[in-house]
Amino acid sequence: MTGTDDDLVDMLTPPAPGPSMDWRYRQGVVNSFNATTYENVVAVGGTTFVNLPCINISAAEATVLATTVSPAVALALIVSDRGTSILAIVGRLVTP
Repeated sequence: MTGTDDDLVDMLTPPAPGPSMDWRYRQGVVNSFNATTYENVVAVGGTTFVNLPCINISAAEATVLATTVSPAVALALIVSDRGTSILAIVGRLVTP
């Protein structure tokens, strides 16, 4: 890798406040999922979260999450410039 230490600082620090929010990826494992109400229990890095919001999960995918044993899901950690954050289920991880 070429560059200076300043390049690394820029890459590893959050962006300056602006109209967009910082979006980071996490992975979780679904412990339970209700395909009708979307109520859920998801383990993320040793912590259990209850009823995370879902981003664009179809009814068909909700059924898969409800009927598959411990599916891995993609999670978005969205951080605002005020320091508040939202963790949300983005979808099921599938390897082609």
